[in-house]
Amino acid sequence: WTTGTEIEREQIRISIEKANQWSDISGKPTWMGAWMAGKINDPGYYDPEMEVIFAVHMVKEFRNYDMPWSTNAHQHYYDVVTNGWIPDKTLYLLALKGFYEEERNVLKLYGGENHEGMLKKVEIGFYDYDFLNASGFSEGFSSMELPQGFVLETFSGSGFKGTMNYYLESVNSFDIAPINSFRFRDIRFTDYEAPNSLENTKIKNISIFPNPFSDGFRITSGEDMEKGQLKIYDSSGILIEDQFINNSMYFFFPHLQQGLYLLEIQNDGNIYREKVIKK
Repeated sequence: WTTGTEIEREQIRISIEKANQWSDISGKPTWMGAWMAGKINDPGYYDPEMEVIFAVHMVKEFRNYDMPWSTNAHQHYYDVVTNGWIPDKTLYLLALKGFYEEERNVLKLYGGENHEGMLKKVEIGFYDYDFLNASGFSEGFSSMELPQGFVLETFSGSGFKGTMNYYLESVNSFDIAPINSFRFRDIRFTDYEAPNSLENTKIKNISIFPNPFSDGFRITSGEDMEKGQLKIYDSSGILIEDQFINNSMYFFFPHLQQGLYLLEIQNDGNIYREKVIKK
């Protein structure tokens, strides 16, 4: 596994299929207990981002083939003394739990402008021209929907070479050509800053109270919010709450940790954003 080329991904599928075939023939169960992207036991080799990308792909394939699995070399991820996950390995834990496969965290590529035409959904990863060609995007994609807390880097050449452009928000129409490889990354692995724009558009007389809040807050507005939607993002830009308002004006969030959050309200095509603090 280097960057997760189509050949490398196919080899993984072949290996899992062979294991399942052996299990069917022998009548003995099989499971996967040792898998890693490279030489994880070599400190000079380990790449945390690629390990997470690899884990996302492996867990997805294990699920597709209904194969039991576990993680090996637990000392790299879990502290048996404190009985807790090692703090700087939490993104790996998210990968194992399927966080990056959730609909809200996948990149959506479209063959047409304005998010129309052929659609391809992808998890975080580095995707070269072989992927684009196999997915029907040999001429590139025309628009994309990017989830909060992620970044898309596009390259004019294959092998992640040539002119690079990066995007922190969705794009209705790309004004660059060609796109022959791209990297879809969790922004926490990069030096980019998640967009934190607080521009507010056309929602009348809206207010959030109290702020800071303890268990919840009240939303008041001069508009009908029956079809309104409330979203809350953490400080990394990850969407953690997503629900319809339905004219309900008080919302409880006692489970949230103390800290700063970005609240976003969408109603009838308009958006309101405000920073809120859980105390």
